[in-house]
Amino acid sequence: MRWLYLMVLLGSLGLLQAGDPVPFGGATVTLHEFILREFKANGEPAWTLTGEQAYMEGNQVRLKGVLIRYFDPEGEVVIRSPGCEFDRLKRTARSDQPITMERHNLMLEGVGYDLDVASQRLLIRKDGLLKVWRTPVAELGVQP
Repeated sequence: MRWLYLMVLLGSLGLLQAGDPVPFGGATVTLHEFILREFKANGEPAWTLTGEQAYMEGNQVRLKGVLIRYFDPEGEVVIRSPGCEFDRLKRTARSDQPITMERHNLMLEGVGYDLDVASQRLLIRKDGLLKVWRTPVAELGVQP
């Protein structure tokens, strides 16, 4: 358990960043409430990726309960999925599970996806459905 506290401490102090190798000799690390953030040059948050649970092995992270938020001056983008495989070095996520993306007055749903988190490119593999409302999604109380 000592290594888990060390990893949490390193992460909370900013000493363990997203692209850093996990310093535990190839062991699989299990975390609850995994959070990964990236900031813009001006210090404002660019995006956050959170998971209710994470299983880390090297640079690969298997996440459950995924929530990704992009902070944009024109409005926040929120992406949800039950789970994905995330590559910490490439900043890519992929999954065969459902995905929902919300922004302003639109919601995009599908099954299976490839996401480049840094460049904000999303490929939905099948059953893509775009819903557009006149009122912002947050005001409608629409549940993904």
